[in-house]
Amino acid sequence: DAAFTITGPVAVEGEGETVAFALARVSPNPTARGVNIGFSLARESRVRLRVLDIQGRAVAVLADGVIQAGRHQVRWENTRGGAPAPAGLYFVCYDTPEGRFVRRVAVAR
Repeated sequence: DAAFTITGPVAVEGEGETVAFALARVSPNPTARGVNIGFSLARESRVRLRVLDIQGRAVAVLADGVIQAGRHQVRWENTRGGAPAPAGLYFVCYDTPEGRFVRRVAVAR
């Protein structure tokens, strides 16, 4: 009889829900347009969320600073310096006090 809500076929949410430092799947992937990037913080912390190219160069900085605990979402419009990013493989890097989380994203044109 614990308090919980079934929100989907494999998700359970309830009181006292624990949020950890995590980087969600990038979607859609692959993409020809923008992508949605979800991330969470266990506590208010300084974090950095960037998109890097295959050579490790920063393409975009999506978050950099102290952010409140909880779940957040940002969007990358597949741009590099205001112009469309070339087709290829990119890495979303999420740096937290608990370490670095990385997801790949393929940009197609």
